[in-house]
Amino acid sequence: GISTAYEMEEEGAGIMVGKGKSLSEALLLLFSNTKVYKSTSKNALKWARSMDKVDLLNDLYSQAKLL
Repeated sequence: GISTAYEMEEEGAGIMVGKGKSLSEALLLLFSNTKVYKSTSKNALKWARSMDKVDLLNDLYSQAKLL
């Protein structure tokens, strides 16, 4: 949803389009600027790993065992 788009943009894991930035502008930025592309790609992978449901559930299970 929209909150995910804001979160991804805040984490540097993507570029939200629609309000003032078109898809073509976002794609042009990513593909014309190697530094932005590499940074966004790295951050997207990091953000995706942090949202891994299996890892999140394993962490929750580990914390529950400590109680």
